[in-house]
Amino acid sequence: MKIAISAGDFPETYSLERILDTIQLLKVKYVELIHGETMVHKGNIGFIKEELKKRGLEPSSVQNWCIFTKKDKIKENQKALIESIHIAKAMNVKYVRVGPFGSVKDAKLTKEILKEYKKDILPCIKEAEKEKICIILENEFHDDPCGNALQCLDILIYMDSECFQLLYDPCNFYIAGEEPFPYTYEMLKSYVKYIHIKDARKIKEWGTNVNEGRGKPEANAYLDKEGNSIWKHKNNDYLCVGLKEGGVNYDGLLTSLKNDRYDGFLSIEPHVIEKIHTETLLKNINYMKDRGGK
Repeated sequence: MKIAISAGDFPETYSLERILDTIQLLKVKYVELIHGETMVHKGNIGFIKEELKKRGLEPSSVQNWCIFTKKDKIKENQKALIESIHIAKAMNVKYVRVGPFGSVKDAKLTKEILKEYKKDILPCIKEAEKEKICIILENEFHDDPCGNALQCLDILIYMDSECFQLLYDPCNFYIAGEEPFPYTYEMLKSYVKYIHIKDARKIKEWGTNVNEGRGKPEANAYLDKEGNSIWKHKNNDYLCVGLKEGGVNYDGLLTSLKNDRYDGFLSIEPHVIEKIHTETLLKNINYMKDRGGK
């Protein structure tokens, strides 16, 4: 199991150089890169390679935010995802993250939605198959059908490609109200090719007569008075914390991953505020190293 750190999860005040320097200082070898003008794009591949090489770092994946349920942006997202595939190929990276699946009414998956999604993403899958790159769909929550493990499985089965697999985020399943381990892991493990690592705890449940009469926030995420990102699902609020401080059974999951001989990436994205970001990264790294990560 190879420990990576998501370069896209660092505070906005960090430059790319500072991000890479921090990862180097934390003695982690692998970096999850973000596709876009601020990090890696087709015009700066050589520069990124050199920046990684001089710090002894390697890329673990290329991440993007291409959504194929947004009908007005299909061509734009096809172009971006195919470019990500070509960048991954040029950087000798196997995985390109896609997602989320996208907003669906009541988060309910239908055959019509599946059919449309496959039609729209198929040119990208064909390019991935040609270049021997694996597109990995991340399970999300809120109004995304991937928040339900059975629907997530339905998507992966329907796509029917070795080059379209799962980026498993146990904490996202936890926020969505699913048991991350053992339930979702055991159901989906044959598709798991990459894993995002963070933890969260439930901090509030919004009702009609709580919090001095305030109604629940309309957004699916908001900042609290200290600047923490609060993630919402249905009537519940969640705060991201260090591993073992939240609701995900990482002891059980990491033991099973080791027993199942998972040799892929465990990519940390702590989703915490700047003043505790490096501290949380270090805490999570040490926790995973104690359980077989390297």
